[in-house]
Amino acid sequence: MGNWYKWEEELIEKLSGRDPGFADMVARHRTLEKRLDELKGRARLSAEEEAEERKLKVEKLKVRDRIEETLRNHKNVVIPA
Repeated sequence: MGNWYKWEEELIEKLSGRDPGFADMVARHRTLEKRLDELKGRARLSAEEEAEERKLKVEKLKVRDRIEETLRNHKNVVIPA
């Protein structure tokens, strides 16, 4: 998922396996990241694509904030493997 610390990635995997809602958030973040990468790879964006890009960036940040809040809440909690 890019830009996550190793402990965060490990916690994301554990929480995703235990919490379907969290897993959905992670999947949504990955989907948004993929679409933004597709748009970034284009030489030129149409006005509609630029609007889509702005909207996706805002949504991705909101999802990331929710993921990070969940990680903070579980940072010092031991989750069995």
